[in-house]
Amino acid sequence: MKAQNAILVSIVMSVIYSIIFVKLMSIFAETIAWLCVVIMQLTVISITVFVGFQLKNQMDKIEVITLNEYELSEEELNASLELENSWKNKLMAVTIILALFTTCFACCIYCKWTALKRAIDVIDASADFLAKTNRIVLVPILFEILTLLAVSLWFASFTTVVSMNEISAHESIPQGKNLVWTSQTKWMAAYMIFGIFWVCAWLDYTSNFIVMVSASSYYFNSDANTEGDAEVSLGF
Repeated sequence: MKAQNAILVSIVMSVIYSIIFVKLMSIFAETIAWLCVVIMQLTVISITVFVGFQLKNQMDKIEVITLNEYELSEEELNASLELENSWKNKLMAVTIILALFTTCFACCIYCKWTALKRAIDVIDASADFLAKTNRIVLVPILFEILTLLAVSLWFASFTTVVSMNEISAHESIPQGKNLVWTSQTKWMAAYMIFGIFWVCAWLDYTSNFIVMVSASSYYFNSDANTEGDAEVSLGF
């Protein structure tokens, strides 16, 4: 009983949190999207600069070793220079790669600015659609239940088909059974396997279609001055 209450509370709270998240996304979706782009660009720039400073420090370290060459034996000097030059080359390669990536990222933002702005507008519009049409969440839940019912009925029917084969007791395994498939039952089983995949796919795509029709009706019922309503029933 305690576990049941905890599960029910978890389900209710997950729904509440989802609604709150959708509402927040409807308000701040565009801001969050642009903030992510800016943070990504600043992050790659910061990493590039940090690695560049590490490269500068490594070059200074090699210079110090070279200036103090008389304090080391020839073998120690060569070993130290070889190790430090190896690190310098690695840092230089990483710096160049990061600099190229940072430049390419900035160029992509600049060249695809219109497409990026359109994509963020789509995210914002999607969040507004979900916030205005909370009932759309029930559509995939409904079809998930229908899928579970279909699979349950299919499993019972498939068990019936399996029972049509010749069944005999197993010689060495207690309660075990030997199952001899006939040509007819094999074709029946293959047809049923294909059928359940087809039915599950149809239910999934039907759910997607209803969501798409709802989103389309929301879009065409809206204009620059008013926000329209989604016609979920039209999808059904």
